[in-house]
Amino acid sequence: MKIRLLYLLVVIASSSAFASDILIKNVLIYDGTGGKPFKADVRIKGDRIAEIGKNLPIQAGDVLRDEHGLALAPGFIDMHSHHDHGIFEDLDAEAVSRQGVTTVLVGQDGDSNFPIADFFSHLEKTPAAINFASMVGHATIREQVMG
Repeated sequence: MKIRLLYLLVVIASSSAFASDILIKNVLIYDGTGGKPFKADVRIKGDRIAEIGKNLPIQAGDVLRDEHGLALAPGFIDMHSHHDHGIFEDLDAEAVSRQGVTTVLVGQDGDSNFPIADFFSHLEKTPAAINFASMVGHATIREQVMG
């Protein structure tokens, strides 16, 4: 039996990520601790998970999503990515966000954006659908020092 995955992208960079509060009912939660999954409901207020529990009541202003037993997991981290190349042409980062990836680490092959502060400044002004962490590439530093 295939496990279907419903992933939740919580975009921390934008406080207006969700137009309204959401109550997700009837999900199988994989919480990232390595423990067994459990059945519960999840309430999201704004851009934060506000409550997890069984049989949460709907509240005024909630958008109800009954997911009928789909799996819900925290965003995944891609520890070896090159998604910094071309991210400003594909801010939705569909190739990874559709797989539940919410954070990528870039720069681990020795090549990184330079100056890295400019890259992160550009991301702040033009946010992508995923979060970025970056190593400072050794080859990039060597190139800047030695030419």
